[in-house]
Amino acid sequence: MNDPIYDLRKDVETYNTVMGRVFSASPDNIAALLDRLDKAEQENERLREDAERYRWLRGGSDIPQHSTRWARWEVRHWNGRHWLTLYAEQADDAIDAARREK
Repeated sequence: MNDPIYDLRKDVETYNTVMGRVFSASPDNIAALLDRLDKAEQENERLREDAERYRWLRGGSDIPQHSTRWARWEVRHWNGRHWLTLYAEQADDAIDAARREK
């Protein structure tokens, strides 16, 4: 497996000390690392947007249960007998439990 990060770590380990020495990495390794960094940053941004969307929908202690937001949005869960409206931590708990059932 050709992993540029692994290769760089091995290069660093080869030296007794990095200070006072010239550390050189191949242009291909640097380009591959920058590409991985770009992809990781794009994925991080996509995940951040998902998290912010969920946090907005879920509300929190700063959002009263009967705010104008809940007049337009309501998160409900079917517990087998009836629908339950979920608020903040209740929504987190229900989602976590459903994901564990997978």
